[in-house]
Amino acid sequence: MRIQNNLPTNPYTSGRKAKAASSPNFSGARLPQQSLDKLEAWFKKKGLCHDVPALLSPIYSIGRGKEGEVYRLNQHPFFLLKVSHDDCYKTNCINQIIPLSNTFPEYNFGQAIAILQNNCGKYIQVILKQEGKPNGIQNWSIIRRVNIFPKANIPEFISQLKKVKNMPQEAYNLLTAELKIIIDKVQVFDFYNPQNILIHEKKQVFNPVDTEIRATYDRNYSKCIPSCLLYSLIDEMNFLKVLNSANSKQKPEIQTYTQIIKLKIEKAAQNNSILNDESSFENILNPTSFIVPHQKIKALIGDFSF
Repeated sequence: MRIQNNLPTNPYTSGRKAKAASSPNFSGARLPQQSLDKLEAWFKKKGLCHDVPALLSPIYSIGRGKEGEVYRLNQHPFFLLKVSHDDCYKTNCINQIIPLSNTFPEYNFGQAIAILQNNCGKYIQVILKQEGKPNGIQNWSIIRRVNIFPKANIPEFISQLKKVKNMPQEAYNLLTAELKIIIDKVQVFDFYNPQNILIHEKKQVFNPVDTEIRATYDRNYSKCIPSCLLYSLIDEMNFLKVLNSANSKQKPEIQTYTQIIKLKIEKAAQNNSILNDESSFENILNPTSFIVPHQKIKALIGDFSF
């Protein structure tokens, strides 16, 4: 069943953002080409029985995270494929397209709208393509595992932080509103990975991706959106390691950019009537290995003042 009622007004299809809905640059609104009917028609035209190894060729891979890998859907500009690391694909045939509940019929948050199932019962998620370049450093999934941040990657980290800092307040306002919509619909946004927020510099917007429904849901998420957003935008997982490796010229630059980002998040939360419960955020951050670095970062840049 498709859930279509009681959704907030789409900020991208009202007021000055109205043009975004028909723009090929995506930015928040669901395009007509991203309907399930269009997807099913495309597969019917191409033939349902696809060579799965060819669909998941390394040449189509565009990103790899903790839970899976994302691929371009060859010759289709509006959808992507997401595959779990745990799933194996020994069969060459997709035999069914299964629609998923349409929680956000108006929005594009990079969510899954269908799964492609093959003969052995494994499946591939079809997710909406969103536009923009990932926040964070390029090799984030590799570098986050090292104890000492490579000095050669510090200029890239600072450059990304500067891009985030330079985004207008309206971009922060809209991103905060979108995260509230996602969380209010019992969806989880993976804020640990900074690359799950795309930066569209031309349109001057952030685009969140990678949301999913969880059977058990932690309501703490709805109480600490500002902290979640700060964690993601400044890449807290690497932040202290960067400061430890940075030189005396780089450190003040990093801290200044971070302070500006924090102030913009704070203002966005106030504009959206959202409070921040730090204890709820630390409950999400368990185990302690995540909490202690976060507390050290707070000591450097300060708490939110609301």
